[in-house]
Amino acid sequence: DISLRQERLDGDLDDDPVPAVGDVVQGFVTRTNKMGCFIRLSRQVQARAILKEICDGFLPQVEQSFPMGRLVIGKVKSVQKADKKKGADGVKHLVDFDMRESVVL
Repeated sequence: DISLRQERLDGDLDDDPVPAVGDVVQGFVTRTNKMGCFIRLSRQVQARAILKEICDGFLPQVEQSFPMGRLVIGKVKSVQKADKKKGADGVKHLVDFDMRESVVL
């Protein structure tokens, strides 16, 4: 991971801020399937948006609308600590995410 944020340049690599419920944040799509999207918010925070919370309307092909690497914005619904057994890739917090325009705006 490359970052030019001042706290990263100063060497503070362990503490990523955890978003609070109700915060509007952005992140990058890491995976999309027929159930929804997984979004990386930071090195230690991963979000999940279920299919009905991705878009206000109908999307016939979700995988094409939200490909890996796409920057998205959404509202945090809940935050929980990741299970140590399932916490892959250094993920410490899991976030339920809502990307619908009617909710974010």
